[in-house]
Amino acid sequence: MSHDGLRPERVGRDSTTTLSSSALLAIKKAVLDASPVVGLTHQFYRYPARFSPSFARAVIQAFTDPGDVVLDPFVGGGTTLVEALVLGRLAVGSDISHLARFVSQTKLTPLMPADVRTLRRWIDTIQPVLGLGDPLLGTEARAPTNLDLASTWRLRRVLSLALDLCQGLKPTRRQSFARCVVLKTAQWALDGRRRVPTVPEFRVELRKNMDCMLASMREFVVAANLTDGQHSAEARRNWCVVSPASELHKHPVWKSVPQPRLILTSPPYAGIHVLYHRWQIEGRRETSAPFWITDSLDGHYASYYTFGDRKNEPEYFANAHAAFAGLAKVAGPDTIMVQLVGFSQPRHQLPAYLKVLEAAGFTEVDLGLSDRLWRQVPNRKWHADRKGKTAGSQEVVLVHKLRL
Repeated sequence: MSHDGLRPERVGRDSTTTLSSSALLAIKKAVLDASPVVGLTHQFYRYPARFSPSFARAVIQAFTDPGDVVLDPFVGGGTTLVEALVLGRLAVGSDISHLARFVSQTKLTPLMPADVRTLRRWIDTIQPVLGLGDPLLGTEARAPTNLDLASTWRLRRVLSLALDLCQGLKPTRRQSFARCVVLKTAQWALDGRRRVPTVPEFRVELRKNMDCMLASMREFVVAANLTDGQHSAEARRNWCVVSPASELHKHPVWKSVPQPRLILTSPPYAGIHVLYHRWQIEGRRETSAPFWITDSLDGHYASYYTFGDRKNEPEYFANAHAAFAGLAKVAGPDTIMVQLVGFSQPRHQLPAYLKVLEAAGFTEVDLGLSDRLWRQVPNRKWHADRKGKTAGSQEVVLVHKLRL
């Protein structure tokens, strides 16, 4: 699918990488897949700009074998890592957001039967009292802005109490899972909603999410063959760290993990407003509630997570160059890098982006396609969908390897 007939300049083309017709067809089909994200632990949190599991699965199967390392240096919600583990690959993810690490690691950390029993008892205990008791002063005092509105203050107190009641869950994996259940329910209740639900509606949704997420975790544990009861990083076969892509090559993870066979990722988009670190109350008021709920570090502005201010193209491309120059130091001669990336003005930004990748040490791979693969972003929020199918509502698939 082309972008309004756009066929921009391709620089540094390389024709040495080929795929079977069935693998190429699977990727093309996955790019066009607009079905809702379902299965495994993918629905634990709706991370902005996530790509579909079917796309991640098709790319991983096309370019790697079991036992290979798959890296996502802008890991976001962890879609790449979940699919990599289920397919028997080693999964490495990094991000500059502590929220991204929390969400991804929670999705990847297996729960055993004793964990499930404890969490079921926990939800049975807390659900009846939510909205009736008073939260502790410490949690309530740390509540972020825009949760004290006429439409949200009741849920703020319920959330504070739920977080207080998470504190007693041990070990950490149980508390993290409970916080993620609260996170998912709070996102449903607050982020981009036209109407904030009532406290009784919140309690019902919280219980439903606990049940669904425990079932999803069981599906993931079985699919990824993580039923041995071990919880070390080696047993999970995944590593998820907080690091900028430009510095990732210095991380000690590479002392125990081989070079990635595949880098599969979705980096920040050029000129497009994406809030990776905030929710929007009533579609416009921002809140840092996700960091508060997950007890994660924050304190940065939106531009920190997006290669700079969306109106400053030179800053974006400079930061993109630094990131991919760092990734070139992680990659090896056999590494393939596949991206899904969007642009507010693709006619001139896409060629500029390709030149940045070339300057960083990458060359584009020719898969034998007659045109570029574009994906229409599905299931956007209501206040974004009002603008229709804009340039920023599409993503393009790019495939690169190191320039040797």
